[in-house]
Amino acid sequence: MKGVWPVVLCLCAAAALPAAGSRDSSSLADLPDSLVGTDSTPDLSRGNTYPAVFTPFAMANWTAQTGEGGWPYQYSKGAIRGFRSTHRPSAWMTDWGPFSFMPVVGELKVLPEQRASGFRHEDEDARAYRYSVLLQDYRVRVDMAPSRHCGILRFRYPPSGQRWLVADANPGGSAVQIHYDYAGQPWKTQKWVREVESRLYKPGPAGWLGDEDTGQTSAWYVFSALGFYPVNPGQPIYALGSPLFDKAAIHLENGKTFHVEARRKAGDFYVQSATLNGKPLDRAWISHQEIAHGGTLRFTLGPKPNERWGTSGLPKAE
Repeated sequence: MKGVWPVVLCLCAAAALPAAGSRDSSSLADLPDSLVGTDSTPDLSRGNTYPAVFTPFAMANWTAQTGEGGWPYQYSKGAIRGFRSTHRPSAWMTDWGPFSFMPVVGELKVLPEQRASGFRHEDEDARAYRYSVLLQDYRVRVDMAPSRHCGILRFRYPPSGQRWLVADANPGGSAVQIHYDYAGQPWKTQKWVREVESRLYKPGPAGWLGDEDTGQTSAWYVFSALGFYPVNPGQPIYALGSPLFDKAAIHLENGKTFHVEARRKAGDFYVQSATLNGKPLDRAWISHQEIAHGGTLRFTLGPKPNERWGTSGLPKAE
């Protein structure tokens, strides 16, 4: 599943990243060279590493991506096709839930081979705590640094030309589509969640596109069909999408019931308005506590997006 943002997705403040090339030799964090071992192939291993940006004991890393499969970054490759979040500990192990961002300038290019940009190692600064590179084809400077939950990315575009940010999610059940809620554009979440539900989930042996991974893919579908999804398990809120059913009931272990209802005509999936227990709800999220108390979440859906509803984004994780 691929989504496109027509503007920069601002994920950090400029002050969060030190200047590229300002290596302090007195710092122990600068001693490791994260490019050592990256000139590897399936036929000849020289380390099978990639220049990961991460914090110690972190679950996810970020890396520049020059290819697919177990070797996401190879030193000998001359083009970058994305900046990837990965859990991969080894080239010989399957990754889980990877997705990547790629800035594009000018004509929109979505497929990995088409959107790839040349780069030079002279314009690359790879360390354990940061990665920076200049994309030659687009003249975009990309900086990445680790954060407590995942990572911080900065894309510095040239002043002219049409600017895009492509989000490439590999598994069908990825939560990348939900991130439009965080950006204050929930109508895009509603569109792409329904697109995934209708195109990537089918009955029969070929029912899932991607790795089921102990229930992750089907759990995404169940939550999304109800109309909400827990993007961050460490934050007790649910981002709202668009319910697939007219009525659904969740019977809770505390004896209460949480109802989800949708008023619509056939084919409608854009949220026009919502109420929670009869009171207007103008935010694209609900809390776990609100569900646990029981009640009714009611959506009014229409054929066209309401770009004024739920635009405040979601609370920041503490």
